[in-house]
Amino acid sequence: MDPGRRYDRLVTVPSPEEVEAARTPAGGWTREQLAEWGVPWPPPKGWKATLAERWKTSDEHDEQ
Repeated sequence: MDPGRRYDRLVTVPSPEEVEAARTPAGGWTREQLAEWGVPWPPPKGWKATLAERWKTSDEHDEQ
């Protein structure tokens, strides 16, 4: 993984549903929301897929 990405510093890993629910009325995500998930600004290509993969392999996924 690119060392510039901060995905490994996540406090919580959002589910794909949580990611979609966090969209703004304009259809995007705020810088602040992405920062809570550890996604750098501007968000790199593939950030949603990276979060989804981390969620699938996380303990949080197992608890749901």
